[in-house]
Amino acid sequence: MAPAFPGTVETSSSVTVAETTDGLLTLGSMTRSANARGLDEVEATILAAARLAGAEVEVRRSYPPWEPDLESGLLSSARAAFERVFGREPALKIVHGGLECAVIGERLPGIEMISIGPDIEGPHAPGERVSVASVERFYRLLGALLGDLSS
Repeated sequence: MAPAFPGTVETSSSVTVAETTDGLLTLGSMTRSANARGLDEVEATILAAARLAGAEVEVRRSYPPWEPDLESGLLSSARAAFERVFGREPALKIVHGGLECAVIGERLPGIEMISIGPDIEGPHAPGERVSVASVERFYRLLGALLGDLSS
């Protein structure tokens, strides 16, 4: 769990493949984290369990961690734009899933980034939906933020 965001998952691992072929069990998992140390710790735990079971292990990382920077100037600007446009403080959330921001941040160390967007239900699954009203709010916020950053 994320200490700075009570009730928010920071690191998780889920089984993605479980199959047997010719008496051989193959398990696949996807481990995600917003924290590099957390990602390493879960990976080490999985490796230790696999070794105890006499299993072979192959590690492939799909997304690097993307740790939130609560002191970011960009985040401060986005918060100010949100408060001006909507008259209230935004709810800040972190996500531990793979995001493009993590890939970009790995290639451009030190770049300031935030992830904003409309409300999506059931992402990457059948029945995925987006709230039309939240798309309109997102565009209003994005316009205000870009206006602030360009002046």
